[in-house]
Amino acid sequence: MVKTILKEKYTDKIEDVCIYNSGHRKRNMIVKVIVPKCESILPYVYQHYSSTKIDVINPSTYGEDVYSCNNRIFYDFESALDYALKTRSYITFNPRGGSPIPPLRDFCILTRYGRICQMKNSPLPNHWKKIWSNCNSDCYFYKNFIIAKKNYLEEINFNRKIYKDLPLTLNAKLSELAQRCANLMAKLKRLRSEQTKNINEIVAYAPNANGMYLMKLLFEDSYVNRNTNKILPKNSKIGQLLSPKQKFIGIGMTKEGSGVFICLKYTSMRV
Repeated sequence: MVKTILKEKYTDKIEDVCIYNSGHRKRNMIVKVIVPKCESILPYVYQHYSSTKIDVINPSTYGEDVYSCNNRIFYDFESALDYALKTRSYITFNPRGGSPIPPLRDFCILTRYGRICQMKNSPLPNHWKKIWSNCNSDCYFYKNFIIAKKNYLEEINFNRKIYKDLPLTLNAKLSELAQRCANLMAKLKRLRSEQTKNINEIVAYAPNANGMYLMKLLFEDSYVNRNTNKILPKNSKIGQLLSPKQKFIGIGMTKEGSGVFICLKYTSMRV
């Protein structure tokens, strides 16, 4: 059901979607049950969110045009629901309160320099939501991470653009080396660096599908000041990744248990 909803094009903001249980099906009919709240779709897409309920009964001041369905206005939810079920459409309204909660505090990724965590009140930037909005856990693991790798590259190049650097190009040889690196870490069940003189490397381990936040966390962890876009000297790896000297990148990912070992290899020279 969630996948079907996400295919619809009625909104670009997944966080604005909530699911309402209108009842249960009996033969060709739906036995309607009126409940006062709908549930944010986010927990069904990203496992790092917990359930959030949003009021649907009288969500705004009484007497306002609070419900809309197929360009028709309704002044009470039950009438809007009847029409939505009949036309197989959706309802829009202005919620009185409640919004999707941020990722949980215990969401962390392990790097060779320690853990980096998505804190409870840390917002998700618009570019991240645009890149990952239609990718849930199934998508992240899909066909040996083919979509995840594409999204990583897009996110890295977005961050490079902030510094007016040219985008990195995915390199087949570097990708092969990065995949060997990820495979070996998965076999050893620990992070391991194989950096050479000419090829830089970032390695990480992400439980479950937390790896979709890796680039966001690395980039945010590199700021000296959120208002200056300066990079911390101690975090030389992300500084190198965003350096204008770098031109090529390879991405390797291997599932081990419920988590994923990730290896990025990047260089200024064609391999």
